[in-house]
Amino acid sequence: MMNGGRHVARAEVLAVAAAIAIITGAVEVGVFVFQKLVLGQIAFVSHDFAWMTPVAYLLLVVPAALMLHSAARVARRPLGWPKLLGVLTILPAFSLLLPYTVIAWWASALLATGLGVQVARLAAASTPERWMPRLKTVAVGLAAVMATTGVAVRATMAWTEQRAAAAVPAPVAPRAPNVLLIVLDTVRSSNLSLYGYERPTTPQLARWAADATVFERAIATAPWTLPSHGSMFTGREAGGVEGGWKRPISQAPRTLAESLNSRGYATAGFVANLRYTSYESGLSRGFVHYDDYRVSWPLLLLHTALTRIDFRTTLLHARSPRQALSAIQHSSIASADMPARVRIHADQIAGAFLDWQQAVTDRPFFAFLNMMDAHGPYTSPASFRERFASSDATPIDLYDAAIAWEDHVIGDLLDTLKARGVLDQTIVIVTSDHGEQFGEHGLTDHANSLYLPLLHVPLFIRYPAGVPAGRRVDALVSLRNLPATVLELAGATDPEIPGASLSAAWRSALAVHGDVTAELEQGINVGAALPNARGNMVSRFDERLHYIRNGDGREELYDYRADPQELRNLAGEPAMRAHLRRLSARPAPSSGSLPPSASGRPGA
Repeated sequence: MMNGGRHVARAEVLAVAAAIAIITGAVEVGVFVFQKLVLGQIAFVSHDFAWMTPVAYLLLVVPAALMLHSAARVARRPLGWPKLLGVLTILPAFSLLLPYTVIAWWASALLATGLGVQVARLAAASTPERWMPRLKTVAVGLAAVMATTGVAVRATMAWTEQRAAAAVPAPVAPRAPNVLLIVLDTVRSSNLSLYGYERPTTPQLARWAADATVFERAIATAPWTLPSHGSMFTGREAGGVEGGWKRPISQAPRTLAESLNSRGYATAGFVANLRYTSYESGLSRGFVHYDDYRVSWPLLLLHTALTRIDFRTTLLHARSPRQALSAIQHSSIASADMPARVRIHADQIAGAFLDWQQAVTDRPFFAFLNMMDAHGPYTSPASFRERFASSDATPIDLYDAAIAWEDHVIGDLLDTLKARGVLDQTIVIVTSDHGEQFGEHGLTDHANSLYLPLLHVPLFIRYPAGVPAGRRVDALVSLRNLPATVLELAGATDPEIPGASLSAAWRSALAVHGDVTAELEQGINVGAALPNARGNMVSRFDERLHYIRNGDGREELYDYRADPQELRNLAGEPAMRAHLRRLSARPAPSSGSLPPSASGRPGA
């Protein structure tokens, strides 16, 4: 390539490409920092975004520059610096714009191209001797800042964990039971053979149920991950923990991990849902060790929007020029957020926990495991998929296979704890944060309604010293009472954690244990037909009725015992008016803590 008669050396091309990559990475890092520190939002990035982002752009832009350089040599039609800079600007600029879905992908492409043209014009009006030293200086300075920040973050994390571990007091009760909370993300009870499902999805839980109490009607406090987990950790209703689509849970409520840590428990979390249970969610409070993002090559490469791209088109199915044109017009290019592309499987979660547990020898432990294989796209080993599906697998087939895979992992985990001699000294809780919809009420996915497929979840508690064996509890119970239950079984009290222990439900015949409610924030960028598109929603239960107030004020009422699929809405029947008034008049579960609107995304 020539510039004013001088051939541009490959080294100069690489240096400029590297500078552009580093500056682009710095811009994206700045956006993440603004989201996290200024807006107080969840940015959906790893701990190492400060250094991984510029490195990922280096791996994207530098090869592109090499290909341009080689292509120009082969074609013997050299590009000058203006054209080269313009072309190298388009790629990272498009990557920066792609996550902003309010801009159509083709508009982002046009804007990036326009920016490249302007950069080319500026370069043409100057000489490399004038702008190249400045470009390199800026890039080197930014690289130094980001590298230092990356090292500082990891050093601080290690120091913080060491300090927290050293600060854990001696156990208040050295023989106190261990606590193991396993949350199967997105698993509804109706697809578990433990609850009568015709497919053998949970033979391991069924095996262990002989030594446990199974709750037939456990209700999650929200149909998506963050507020539901927040309730299980704090004993508060979903709105009371204040976690939203882009907001971490409040720092105010005391968590179960903080409470047990103060009593001398070793605490650790191992999570697969990096979108809403990672360090950014606020759920890690009280856990000395928290295993979420793991440094790896795949994670590094996902630190640019272009490497997280999701391209959808029907062009290959077009049968005519008109159909092809329509397919092109309706093609979509979007960039998923980082957590959506990172998969941590159930056996990895279990393995990390068992490695950690083996090192805990001088005190009881509290461990939280989040398994996400049954969350879309429903992943499991081929041997499990083959049990439930042929080559034409339906979403339900894949979902059932994923549940069976998680059940298998849990069975092995419990067998290992038994072999180590610690299982019977451990309160084992297996539950889910919410369910999933497969066409019920015309809906799919989750985080968009308050119907039973999203709220009715499994709940299994095993602890030989304090929980009845082989018991099935029919009472309607809320997951928000799990912290109080754990504290009672552990022989502890904490006035900062509200709730009523579920032991009352297995000790006496109750129709409903406590106040059973659920909430859902208004969504944003969701389809107008979804129930939560127009406002916040609330759900209330009594001994047989399920009341729902939709975001637009529309009310629904179902007899969930006689009509578990909620096919018949009783809200308009004269005989149900008194019940409708009674349930609608009950105070909102979070006392109005839900904001009037929310910024976020469907599905969690």
